[in-house]
Amino acid sequence: MKRRTIILLVIAFALVAGGFRYYKECVRPVQLEENAWDHYSASGKWLAGLKGPEATTIIGDSHIIELDFGQIDRRPVQGIAYRGASSLLLTKLADSIALLAPEVSIVMIGSNDVLFGIDTALSNSRWSHFIAKLKLKQDTGIYVINLPPFQVDRGVFTSPTRVTEDVVNYNKMLAKKARTSGVQIIDLHAHFLASGAPKSYFQSDGIHLNEHGYKLLVTLINDALPA
Repeated sequence: MKRRTIILLVIAFALVAGGFRYYKECVRPVQLEENAWDHYSASGKWLAGLKGPEATTIIGDSHIIELDFGQIDRRPVQGIAYRGASSLLLTKLADSIALLAPEVSIVMIGSNDVLFGIDTALSNSRWSHFIAKLKLKQDTGIYVINLPPFQVDRGVFTSPTRVTEDVVNYNKMLAKKARTSGVQIIDLHAHFLASGAPKSYFQSDGIHLNEHGYKLLVTLINDALPA
């Protein structure tokens, strides 16, 4: 009985800690100040130097933070990424990105929507808001990187079966959004599966990409972007 109580307390602590981290990184309002560019902090907020509308603009979560912008062919590149970011980041950034009016925008958001069980309908509405804002302000090329097939086999917040199903459903939502909004999908998911060894693209946690995964991601981005 005592052991069971301890286990339950540990699980409860993990849930509370994870929920607080999610609030801190995903729910708390994002503020883009004039001097915020070229900033990286321990909490994972990161913005690559602002270079103007001609630059390729990349937006995302921790997958984008670890992406080597020097390998992107279409330069210059500017980016905004938050560790733990969910699709809520799209809502918070929509006006700022629309004002910036980049010619090309690349977005990789959704991993944390799936891992934290955010309702797909809510994610869909946030994507709709973001895309509508960008389309209203500019004739921009919007490229969306879909979710890779995460190789999760354990975790307090995650069920492998649920994650696999939710990734598929999320990508279906993105694909439908692309068809109706003139957005282009960069199909990372299909390329990982086509390799026959999707696990080889991930770090040991089965979520974050390793060097092999980033190499393929960069290739797909460069193949998709206009010269």
